[in-house]
Amino acid sequence: PVVFRHAGDWGIYQTQMVRGEYDLVFDGPPFNGYRIEKLRHEVLVKLPGAFQYAIIARENPSFVFKGIQRMYGRRFCTLAPPNLGTLILFSLYENPARQPAIVARADYPSIYEGVMNGMCEAGVVPLTQLRQLDPKEQARVLYYSNAMPNQALSAGPRVNRDERARIVTALTGEDGRMITEKLRAARGVRDSFIPAQREEYLDLATYLRDQWGFRDVAPK
Repeated sequence: PVVFRHAGDWGIYQTQMVRGEYDLVFDGPPFNGYRIEKLRHEVLVKLPGAFQYAIIARENPSFVFKGIQRMYGRRFCTLAPPNLGTLILFSLYENPARQPAIVARADYPSIYEGVMNGMCEAGVVPLTQLRQLDPKEQARVLYYSNAMPNQALSAGPRVNRDERARIVTALTGEDGRMITEKLRAARGVRDSFIPAQREEYLDLATYLRDQWGFRDVAPK
């Protein structure tokens, strides 16, 4: 039996997750790396393809782009940290006095709309979502992040080896493909879950090292 527990907000989720209260967690690559490093979790399955972000702006002849670092102080539409895209954006500006101004948006469609209607001068969205939101390629891509393994499901030490194997079999089979269709579609992924390897996620927790609650993460 599995009990779904909705945390309600990020603060509760983070607190309960870092305490090891969750046995099964599906989220982004740095958090999977953190649980492998600190909570004895193992990744089971992941979405196929690379997890990569794009920083976008409007196509505008009057906008002269001279390098992403020159955009400090500009308005960037993105999700609130510790969203991975926002952490990647901050990692491009090591000087705290020369960072972009974040305009927190609720989801990726509103980030895209905020850029295209001029609310923000740039925005951060996953590449898979950008392809869905911008099929006519109206946005200008200013920067591509490094690719990393996709979002994954991890299991904690209270889930035994046999149970982990059964979960992998269930989610990578035909029934799993049907059951997870809406979840995958929301993330711009058509193909089924595939088995994940812990080595892919090691060291990715370093993206969280400057975030409250994750300061015990060792620098890369």
